[in-house]
This record gives sequence, C-alpha cells and structure tokens, in this order.
Amino acid sequence: YRDAALRASRARRLSYGDPRGSLMLREAIATMLGAQRGMVVRPEHVCITRGSQMGVTLVARALVEPGDIVLMQMLTYSPSAPAFTDSGARVMTVGLDAQGIDVEAVEALCKRVQVRAIFVTPHHQFPTAVSLAPERRLKLLDLARNHGFAIVEDDYDHEYHFESQPLRRLASYVPAGTLYIVSLSQ
Repeated sequence: YRDAALRASRARRLSYGDPRGSLMLREAIATMLGAQRGMVVRPEHVCITRGSQMGVTLVARALVEPGDIVLMQMLTYSPSAPAFTDSGARVMTVGLDAQGIDVEAVEALCKRVQVRAIFVTPHHQFPTAVSLAPERRLKLLDLARNHGFAIVEDDYDHEYHFESQPLRRLASYVPAGTLYIVSLSQ
C-alpha cells in the first residue's frame, strides 16, 4: 500500500492539476466573495487566472462567437477591447457621464442590434472612477435580462472606497448571466 500511495502522490505532483486552480484557494475565494461582496458563489464557479487581463481573455474566448457584438464604455480599460476583438467580436462603444454608463444608449443599441455582452467597470469606471448609479445598475440588469446579453463585470478595485460604502456588485443581484472578474493584486 505504501508504494502505491507514493506512486499516486508523485503522479499528482507531476500533473497539471485542476485548470481552474487550487480547490482550497477557490473555496477561500468563494467564501470571501460571499462574506465581503454579498455574492452566492461555490468553488466550482471560481477560476483562478494570473491576472484580470487573463480573466477577460478567457471570458471573451468562452463567450464570444465571430461577429457577436460586445458593448463597452467609450473610455475603458484599453486591453479589454482586444480580448474581445481577438475572439471575433465587433466592439461598439457607449458614452458615460457623472452617473456612469449611458444605459439609454445601451437600450437604443439593443433595439437596433443583437448584443452578446457588455463589459463594464461599475464600482469605479476605469479610468474616470465614476460609480454606476444604483438606478442605472438596475436598468442595466433589466436590459440584460430582456435582451439576453451577458454582463462582464470587472471589479478591479472593490477594496477602495472614496466617499461612501461600496455599491453591490452587479453579480450579487443576478448571478446568472453576469461574469464577475476580480483582481486580488490591487
């Protein structure tokens, strides 16, 4: 039995392991997201990457088919657009103001074209740091549900609060249909 156990142990150390990352780390992150961000997450919902850009790229490759339309804010995290275009998406931009992304413009686009996804940084819009207003968050969630598009939420700075408590993650309202990317390196 000892030799068989040693062989099995060596085989596990030499294998790549779970492509989603360490189970213990995924369990800890799922617990943290529930306790600190009000999200219902199980370890099988978590995938560890080397950074948020790798997360955006994996989401784009899993979500987008050639020709799909992905919406982004006019000003955005610049490496995110190539992640989607490299996966075949056609990126269309939407303006923003002091309340965040212009959800009326999102709605107008949804009436003209089939939108596959929207990439947003609602906590602090990158690079302006504007927070998406609560009523716009709810409107965006309604639009996603009514028009069948996914929300890719990049929450790169949840721990930083300037003048108020953080608003709830979009993914904490409607976890199905929201892909949540978080960086723990900030």
